[in-house]
This record gives sequence, C-alpha cells and structure tokens, in this order.
Amino acid sequence: MANIGLDCGPLAAAWLTAWERRTEGWENSRKLLVHLLEGIASLPHGIANNAALFNPKTGEMRVCPPPTPDHAISHLSMLFSFPEIFTELLDYAKDDHASSVEAFKRKAWFPYMKAYNGTREVQVQEYGFEWDFTFPPDATWRQSHSTLTAIVAAQEKSEERGKAAIWHNHNSSPNKIGE
Repeated sequence: MANIGLDCGPLAAAWLTAWERRTEGWENSRKLLVHLLEGIASLPHGIANNAALFNPKTGEMRVCPPPTPDHAISHLSMLFSFPEIFTELLDYAKDDHASSVEAFKRKAWFPYMKAYNGTREVQVQEYGFEWDFTFPPDATWRQSHSTLTAIVAAQEKSEERGKAAIWHNHNSSPNKIGE
C-alpha cells in the first residue's frame, strides 16, 4: 500500500530525475511515471483516495480493499514538494504523453487542487461529498497549501482565485476560500 502524496511523490521525483538526466534505466522511469499518472487518474477519488495498492516495479495502481477508507484527506499529502514535482512532471510529459497528462489533470489534479482549499460546496461539486478535513483555526501551515490554489488559478487564468489564495492563505484566515 502506498500513500499517494508521501510515497508516490518521492518516487516520482526520483523517476523524473532519471528521465530528465537520461541516466541508466530512464526509459523504465518514464514508463513508471506515465503508469503512475494513469493509475492515480483511474482511482475513484484520484489523489483524494490518499492510499492505493501500488507496484513500484510496474507502476500498476489499484484501489485498496476495505477496511482502508475509500478516501482520506491529509495536509501531509501535499507537503514535501508533491505539487512542485507533479507540476514539473506534467509539463515534461505533456508532448509525448498528452492523453495521460490530460486525464490526470481532469480526473485527479484539478479536482483535488480546487477542493483542498475550497468550500464544502466546491468539495461536493468535485467529489460528491464533503471532506472530513478542515484546517484548524490556528493552523500556521495553511500557507504551504496555497500552492494548490495557485496552480488552479494559473491554469484557469483566474486573477480572482489567485488573489483569494493570497488573501485567505497568507493572511492566516481560518476561513476557506469562498466563505
């Protein structure tokens, strides 16, 4: 079992480095990365599944059977450079693996980015349910998650969403964006 943020993020970083530098085995690293993108996109809740059965030798990813929850939201899943690594990966792979990149963005990446700092309504819109995660009112690490909103703002070319990310996340407001 792998945590999508904490386990797959570091693996993606290592594999992307091998692919970019064309080190020994880089073709396999590229294949594993594409399978990783496709695997996360195929999960019912994408990144919000949080945990998945993952074979690091083949890149195959499947849903965890019960008693593993079908989704789990954790602030740790998006720390440790996951958004930055995957942003770079998506840019690097977009030409040669466009369909895999677009499926990942549509099914896993943007829904998660919108919902994470979004209102309960946004979470329901993107996932069909409210998340059981909220930032504690005194959370000082909210700023580190503004990257998620900034990624969506850049993709949508939304100055309003970008300003909201700065206002709500960097001013330590306990309110979610849109509330």
